Amino acid sequence: MASHFAVLPIYGAATGPGEPTATLLDVDGVRILLDCGWSDRLQAEEDESTNSGGGGGNGGGGPLTRLLAAAATAHALLLSHADLAHLGALVAVADALPPGAPILATTPVARLGRLALYDAVLARADAVDAGAVPPLPPGAATVEAVDAAFDGVSSLRYRQPFKLATSGAGAAQGEASDDDAGRENRAAADAAGAGAAAALTL
Repeated sequence: MASHFAVLPIYGAATGPGEPTATLLDVDGVRILLDCGWSDRLQAEEDESTNSGGGGGNGGGGPLTRLLAAAATAHALLLSHADLAHLGALVAVADALPPGAPILATTPVARLGRLALYDAVLARADAVDAGAVPPLPPGAATVEAVDAAFDGVSSLRYRQPFKLATSGAGAAQGEASDDDAGRENRAAADAAGAGAAAALTL
């Protein structure tokens, strides 16, 4: 049982349903970034913060600045829904995660989320032709950039265990399993606890 559990909202906790959300969870020192949503409103806030010198209105720069700072300390990213409100900033966040930090999602979220970001990129191309250019999700300038981010997602079935072992700040490794070999791997990871700061099964 976890002895320490902290919920650290980055944005979205009090802005109402349908608004983008991102939250950093800390469970006994294991930091999980839950979602990385994005919207035109957040982009406007980020642009305003940048233009005003980065002061922002929330004590830590604009929303993207805060999100990427949190991502840089996370041991894993967990995507809960396949829409821009929950994964719109994935391309930028995937680049900001520490090496080895897994990106986790159920198979439907991974597949439909890729299509949601495709749609955002292609809709912008259509808007350019019409003379109106909506902002792109951070980092998602091309379909290829979206593919690169989603190619790094570990797809899980519903309720499939995932062993996440951390070996210090900014380093993580894990594997999904539900068979005998997987249980042996998890036991081996537990036995190697001297080299792991914490372990969590998602």
